[in-house]
Amino acid sequence: IALIAAIVLGFRGLGALTGQFGQGGAPQENAAPSGPAASNTPSPAATPQVGTVTRVTQDPNFMTDTDATLGQATDGNPGTSWLSYGFSNSQFGNLVQYVGLAAQLQDPALVRELTIQQDGGTGGQFTVYVSDSPSLDGAQQVGTGSFTGPQVSVPLSEAAQNDPHRYVLVVWNELPRLNNPIGGYPYGLRISELSVR
Repeated sequence: IALIAAIVLGFRGLGALTGQFGQGGAPQENAAPSGPAASNTPSPAATPQVGTVTRVTQDPNFMTDTDATLGQATDGNPGTSWLSYGFSNSQFGNLVQYVGLAAQLQDPALVRELTIQQDGGTGGQFTVYVSDSPSLDGAQQVGTGSFTGPQVSVPLSEAAQNDPHRYVLVVWNELPRLNNPIGGYPYGLRISELSVR
């Protein structure tokens, strides 16, 4: 009888032991992932970050010598600027139809607003596009604006807010008049900062 009792107690103890392993193991397998694997999806509230900026014109060779200062349009320092050529009229001296900048985002993102800081220009007309390449080919128009002060913010349409894109392009088809001419010409661009949110 003592032997049978010892065997029964042994099986009960073994059952309790295996039950503890079962209870401890299963929940871990079914637990929600944590750590790096859980953070693969970017937060929808994350602010898009502008990486590099490229010049957008009909003629790829037009104003290439201004490219050295393109980085100053996104360097976080409003005291530095990208400068275009100076022109005799708001239509680029009748040399081209438009001049623009393509801001590449560090990651494809949704954007609600474009803000431009500029130095000493009033008027002009620009159009904002989103695209997956630094080109107007296939780009979607999402806003328009004009310079009424040193900073202008343009709310963007649903095409920019609902679908992530790699590039935000701002394209001028009419130049602002400058307080301080460039090379003696009264029309042009001094873009201090481009930012999106």
